[in-house]
Amino acid sequence: MKPVGQRHSIIRGSRVDSDVVLMQQQFQLAEDFRHMSPLVIHNKYTRELYGAGIDQDKIKGHYTRTRDLIIDAFETVQADKDFTVVEGTGHMGVGSVIGFSNAEVAKIINTPMCIVTNGGFGRMYDELHVAVAYAESVGASVNSIIVNKVRPSKLEEVQHFLQSSFIAQTGISCAGVIPYGQMLDSPTLKDFEDLFATKLLAGFAHRFDHYHDIQIVATGLRRFIEKLDTGLYNNAAFVTHASRADICLGFMSHSRVYQAETGKPFPAALIVAGADTGVAGGGNIKKEFPHVMAAIKLSDAPVLYVEKTVAEVVHELTNNVAKLVADDTERSNAAIDLYENHIDFEKFMG
Repeated sequence: MKPVGQRHSIIRGSRVDSDVVLMQQQFQLAEDFRHMSPLVIHNKYTRELYGAGIDQDKIKGHYTRTRDLIIDAFETVQADKDFTVVEGTGHMGVGSVIGFSNAEVAKIINTPMCIVTNGGFGRMYDELHVAVAYAESVGASVNSIIVNKVRPSKLEEVQHFLQSSFIAQTGISCAGVIPYGQMLDSPTLKDFEDLFATKLLAGFAHRFDHYHDIQIVATGLRRFIEKLDTGLYNNAAFVTHASRADICLGFMSHSRVYQAETGKPFPAALIVAGADTGVAGGGNIKKEFPHVMAAIKLSDAPVLYVEKTVAEVVHELTNNVAKLVADDTERSNAAIDLYENHIDFEKFMG
């Protein structure tokens, strides 16, 4: 279960945390979403809670009702189970503004915590100590840590560093040091569709292909095609402006030639960005370049149109964290294979 969620889907009229949806679908869990995801903090939740006209008695009453909701949900989920995995949200203090940080939730359901942190040395060490100190300050217990996304060449060094520093000082065990897995951080076109609330123009069969790199196309057509020919940018998502009809047509032409020569789809995607200015060449590829749209629809090359500027699209892409979804079985299975082989589940379970 995930007591406090943020990113969510609407299912049968109720907000359900997206990670809960993933786990329920991936493992065919039978529990009710109301218990697996009892509280979702939407973008207006905090403002509504502390808005004008809300007195302290109402806030305290809300806290009591929410606490009871979480406890009842947890007791329902864990009844007659061998174990229950309770997922937090964000860092240790997320949710503290409403009185339900990860540590506070762990305390009220009397569940030990495992802190997951990203790899490194000094920063990782500092963040772990801050997280443990905060957990202890609210009366929660931490029984283990997992270090995520470590460079494969640094695995042994990080393990030694943890043993001689954090573990020696705190007595908290390390349940796993996980090497960086590129597949897990490589978004799919489905991720891009969700991120920009749009749909593919073409290439629907490639919706769950993974892309390891983001490339802006600002060169001439000839240089762009030469770049594609090198093979160095396979599995890249290219971003270009909607006024670049030459790049759009060149990408589709190259994709068709590549498939004819190799028998395989060209492993790249094109994201066309442009705000609707109402001026020819201004940005709306659907309205202003009908010949390009016709060519896109006849092609199997994956093309996505986003009504934003190139700068906005690139900013959102580079700051986006790819999420696991049940439909993306390739990434889900890659995650299972990676983590299962690097976690000591006896230490994780405490």
